[in-house]
Amino acid sequence: MKVREARSHLPFVICVTLWLICSGNFLLMAQVDRGAITGTVTDASGAVMGGVTVIITNTETNQANRYATNDSGGFVANLLRIGKYTVTAEKSGFQKTVQENVEVGVNQVVRVDLRMQVGVVTQTVEVGAAPSLIQTETTSLGTIETERRIVTLPLNERNFIALAYLGPGANSGQQGTNASGGVFENERGNEALSVNGLR
Repeated sequence: MKVREARSHLPFVICVTLWLICSGNFLLMAQVDRGAITGTVTDASGAVMGGVTVIITNTETNQANRYATNDSGGFVANLLRIGKYTVTAEKSGFQKTVQENVEVGVNQVVRVDLRMQVGVVTQTVEVGAAPSLIQTETTSLGTIETERRIVTLPLNERNFIALAYLGPGANSGQQGTNASGGVFENERGNEALSVNGLR
């Protein structure tokens, strides 16, 4: 009797196990295809402004998310999809300040500092300078390979894994450390990647 009961629970255990594995994979994937925007809002004198409404809009989907600056004038928008954004700051008694064409890449934190001028909200100040491309918010290094680079760079045997070697500090690793499993039709099974000495 106990053997039959154990067998009847086996499909349920298998389903739960598969669900946990799949949901874990989705969570891991969600962490690598997102970026963030952070910044500080100040007034014309350079004093930080708390309680400012910051609206971050994806220009491709027109989806807008609203945030509020803290007492230090800072705001952080995490888990943003890669793409171009418009950052708008609004507060009563000040002109609306807009920074357009803020490009967020994979695993990048883009800093957008806004300075607001005294005026009415119906007036708009557009910031023309693009945000700095230097990553000052995180110590991690990353490389985004654009379509133009992929098309124009000469890839040996058209192996897309060779694009990983273009990143800073990346190479094929020490001799004999390649992963096994390649066959003559698919050489990518024997590829390995070492970044700054770490596999």
